[in-house]
Amino acid sequence: MSQKDFVCPKCEGSTHFHGFYERKLKFADSVIVTTIARVKCTFCNATHAVLPDFISPRKHYSAAEVEDVIVDKENGTPDEHIDSSASVSTIKRWLKAFNSKAPNILGALQSILFSLYGVIASAISISTLSWLSRIKDIINQFPDIECSNMILSKTNLWILSHFQDIYI
Repeated sequence: MSQKDFVCPKCEGSTHFHGFYERKLKFADSVIVTTIARVKCTFCNATHAVLPDFISPRKHYSAAEVEDVIVDKENGTPDEHIDSSASVSTIKRWLKAFNSKAPNILGALQSILFSLYGVIASAISISTLSWLSRIKDIINQFPDIECSNMILSKTNLWILSHFQDIYI
């Protein structure tokens, strides 16, 4: 891990390696343990976890599991019939959080796309699509980055590199 690869999302200062910790992640019907690196800003002293793209911030389940739940719901599957190792109450909490965050995520992506690349992504032309489809349409206008092909992962990588507290 090179310290030049990570800038502080809080103040855009440079960072240096600050340690690591182990994190448990529920993946399908098993639990895996992964090592998470931490960096510290040399300017504001904030510390940040450097999460791999298959982990969503503050979630115990993989990003793939969460995204699969959202896709199932947007395809019309009732909450109780969604195929997930998570409980129905957890599924409902994920869906509620996604639906409440989606408009802000969409706006943040549009802002990043315009400020970095001068591209205006029209929310009007995609307003009839589901939230996940709208996010996917906008995220596909960004340059390719090396990560999984999950929409939530790409979204979180772009958003968290520009905003500190917005994520899916």
